[in-house]
Amino acid sequence: MVKEQLAVTIWNYKGGVGKSTIAHIITQIGIQRGMKVLAVDLDEQRNLTKTLELSSSLYPSIEVRNALPEGDVEEDIDMYVIDTHPSKDKIVERALKFADIVLLPILGDYHSLINLVSAFDYIRK
Repeated sequence: MVKEQLAVTIWNYKGGVGKSTIAHIITQIGIQRGMKVLAVDLDEQRNLTKTLELSSSLYPSIEVRNALPEGDVEEDIDMYVIDTHPSKDKIVERALKFADIVLLPILGDYHSLINLVSAFDYIRK
């Protein structure tokens, strides 16, 4: 039997929209459901890493890295949660391609809504 894995990437090229917070919540939900979760923090600020380190004693099956796995996915991981930096670069492109699900958090302001079309176009390519 092949074990199913899930990769969730949280991305927006705008900062301050809650990417790390959402990644943290999804990571904890996975852990609470008994999954082995690999959190990948691609943001230079390392907010996801910092918050998960605070809760690592409560959730020992959380693993945090600062890069995506090279080559094949790891068999013992049930879910990848990928927090990206606010950019459109090769690292983000790889994280989007790696994902089964892409979450695009936005604020409800005018500029965020206008940039939503551009973000969708970037994801599609």
